[in-house]
Amino acid sequence: MKIYITSSEKHVGKIQEDIYIRNAYRNKGFSCEIVTLKNAIEISKPFDVVILKSIWGYYLHYQEFLKQISMLKKNNIKLINDYDFIFWNIDKYKYLYELRHINTIPTTLLNFKNTKKTSEIRNTILQINKIFNTDVVVIKPRISESGYLI
Repeated sequence: MKIYITSSEKHVGKIQEDIYIRNAYRNKGFSCEIVTLKNAIEISKPFDVVILKSIWGYYLHYQEFLKQISMLKKNNIKLINDYDFIFWNIDKYKYLYELRHINTIPTTLLNFKNTKKTSEIRNTILQINKIFNTDVVVIKPRISESGYLI
């Protein structure tokens, strides 16, 4: 068994946290490398382990990313990050829709796809503020990486 820590191409072997994780596994006697997700798919064998770690930018090509994750699953590669959770979580529309009944964090879905003016966006946000009786809202795109475009 080999462990692959995946990173975006321009960050392979450059993120200190990834290096610490790799070295910790190596110190415990495991074979461990930092590679791109594409490389992990090409070189991993059944029962190898992949950790999705610093794969920044996946949201720019999320359909390809989902295909890559599906290939890992099909090839019986163990993924530290839960397969089903990744598929569920990538499209914010789906998980926010499923979480809408939770009253702790009021959630609604907005569609700005056909919006042409910033004033239309502003008016929609103001309506949401009134509905939820708040001055603050968090707007998160359907597909994005943590914190990007929020």
